Amino acid sequence: MKGNRAIVNNKLIHRGDLWRRGRAMSERIRLIVIESKMTLRDIAFFYSEKCPHIAKPPDYMGADSTARPHITNSSEYMGASYREDLAKVIKGIRNTPRYVKAIEESWGLPIDEIRRIYREDKELEANGEQLSEDEINKFVNWYIQILKTKRAAYELIKI
Repeated sequence: MKGNRAIVNNKLIHRGDLWRRGRAMSERIRLIVIESKMTLRDIAFFYSEKCPHIAKPPDYMGADSTARPHITNSSEYMGASYREDLAKVIKGIRNTPRYVKAIEESWGLPIDEIRRIYREDKELEANGEQLSEDEINKFVNWYIQILKTKRAAYELIKI
């Protein structure tokens, strides 16, 4: 296995115990990352590897556009995903559909909910306030239930 991450059976696997690195965007986003075990870097890696048909748009393919006749338009091309762009989606600066989908699928929450959580945490931080331990525990329990529900629904779909 090359690097710290690999995709095995369509699941992201981390090598060793040091899967979480980097700076947390906000307190509750940090908790989402811990519970889902998917950092923005992991999401970028997973969705870049999951879409191996990365290529340049037809304009840049050169004179022989018949080399790839199965591709008819540039919307079929998926480029690599980047952590910085995913962070911009969470902040609400960017709204790229494939990044939104990647975050929603990885964390199991709609993007509007994630953005609301991020904004509320940043407002608390700006006011010099912090979440109480009770609020943190309540949020973690709520999010764990969401993840369990999503996994149960996924298992039902597989059957």
